[in-house]
Amino acid sequence: MQDASGPVDGAARGRVPGPEREPASPTPVRAYVGLGANLGDRRAQLRWAVAALDRQAGVRVVGVASLYGSRPVGVVDQPDFLNSVVALDTVLPADRLLERLLELERQAGRVRLRRWGPRTLDLDLLWYAGLVIRRPPQLVVPHPRAAERAFVLVPWAELAPDTVIPGHGPVGRLAEAIDRSGVWLEEASPGWWQEPKRPSPGAPGAGG
Repeated sequence: MQDASGPVDGAARGRVPGPEREPASPTPVRAYVGLGANLGDRRAQLRWAVAALDRQAGVRVVGVASLYGSRPVGVVDQPDFLNSVVALDTVLPADRLLERLLELERQAGRVRLRRWGPRTLDLDLLWYAGLVIRRPPQLVVPHPRAAERAFVLVPWAELAPDTVIPGHGPVGRLAEAIDRSGVWLEEASPGWWQEPKRPSPGAPGAGG
């Protein structure tokens, strides 16, 4: 996994989407995934999700945005969220990638009791290779509400401000225009998702 806390350069940046068509070759494509949690140890769960994504066959994490706090949207009688966005290079088709995301949610103990309700882990496929894919109810890309959510756009703009959300425009421009009053920076990347390094023997503070 590489540290890419700044803008991520990718072949799909600013790409104008064509008709629905997923890659048929093993050539990696760029995808963006939104992370969220508001139950349990939120930071640890999102850190686990980054590492678990990078361990998936056919998936490589190439960028991780900073960690943001956000007030709940839709259902407000629940705890605040922690959110981030990761950039992936993957050879998996979109439906297979979505299956992996749902399986990781299950492993984290997510139970879907109500729409927009509290969750231990939320992994949303925001964007896949610049394609527009409509296979409801589960596979809809780009994510239908990505352009309306500050907790998605603000971290995403760190990674790829020039990436175009079809029908809406570049992520960076959308992030500048949206109301950010319900979103705040918790911790900059890469500090929040990297495991702390243990001091080497004999180093200051290592004890002995």
